[in-house]
Amino acid sequence: MLKLHSFSIIIMLVFTGFSTLSQENTQIIYKEINGVSLEMDACYPMNFTETETYPAMLLFHGGGWKKGDQNDLGEVANYFTGRGFITFLVSYRVKFEHGTNPLEAVKDTKSAIRYVRKHAEQLYVDPSKIVVSGISAGGHLAATSAANSTFNNIADDLSVSAQANALILYCPLLDIGPGGYGYHAIAENYLELSPLHIIKDGLPPTIIIVGTKDRYLSMDTAKLYATKMKEAGNICELIFLRGVEHGFLWKDKPQLTNTILQASETFLQEYGF
Repeated sequence: MLKLHSFSIIIMLVFTGFSTLSQENTQIIYKEINGVSLEMDACYPMNFTETETYPAMLLFHGGGWKKGDQNDLGEVANYFTGRGFITFLVSYRVKFEHGTNPLEAVKDTKSAIRYVRKHAEQLYVDPSKIVVSGISAGGHLAATSAANSTFNNIADDLSVSAQANALILYCPLLDIGPGGYGYHAIAENYLELSPLHIIKDGLPPTIIIVGTKDRYLSMDTAKLYATKMKEAGNICELIFLRGVEHGFLWKDKPQLTNTILQASETFLQEYGF
């Protein structure tokens, strides 16, 4: 088993291909707001049975909170469905389509997590094993949803926790403070919406996977985030991918994708998933 350590740098693993053991997607509308229906595509393992419950993984696409396709992380969903997870590819409101900003996207993220946890019995999900993952802006949403307690959709059942049980963050936007990407969109709220600035104790075990050439998340910022997480008493693993830029381009780089997915799987095994 690949052992993960903070501030480690890994190179490519041997490519073994992706699992395709999944059923057809089931589309779920998890929220309706201002005339917009927000959906998630749920995919169940091939050996699914209604007598069991399964760990769940919610996946949030990138796109700078401006655009994006909920299927962008389809390779990740496919991989983990083949390993016994129920996966959810989640849509959320974005600027170019809905005229919204990251604040609304954070609210949508929390609504989606609450929906899965509240309906865990009907969805055959283990509510104590909900993983939230995202890439780029989606990574920001995953991290912020776990740490922010102030921004919630007014219609949400706040008695249901929106905090993940584990976080997998792919090249996440962690510093949205002054000088950080996206600061202009949340300026007056950055102390509540910038993951680097809202670290506290009690956050879920987290892994961050980022390239050494990422222009939106520097190695120094990633290390600072991991250090602050540990100082607060949280678990935070950090993997650098040597020579890799922002975004990963899943379908175009199968070896790199497999490296990332294997590291993600090892992390979840290490923490009881």
